Amino acid sequence: MRDEIFQSAVRSDGGVAGVFEFDGDVGYFYLYDLSKGKGNQISSSMRIVSGDLDFSEPDVRVSWNKSGNIVGLYIRDQLWAAFNIRGVKYGGVYSPGGVPMITADLLSSF
Repeated sequence: MRDEIFQSAVRSDGGVAGVFEFDGDVGYFYLYDLSKGKGNQISSSMRIVSGDLDFSEPDVRVSWNKSGNIVGLYIRDQLWAAFNIRGVKYGGVYSPGGVPMITADLLSSF
């Protein structure tokens, strides 16, 4: 089994979180509604990566944008995926040597 990765960031009001989890085989980015009970907290999800990774846990960061309405997943300091607080998805699948599918407007909000 490959190394597992878990990174998260809770919005400043404590109600919503962005979570990246790689279980050794597949990695997902989640938007969590922390006001809901266990088992019902995932508001939205995106498959990000599967198979062998070319990055490790220190290369992964989850953070909220300046206005606190979008949470992003960074891999090697590049924004690869994001959710707004309604669960709308931006970007997605990571590929080594690839280019993130993130607009300049979204990127500038961070």
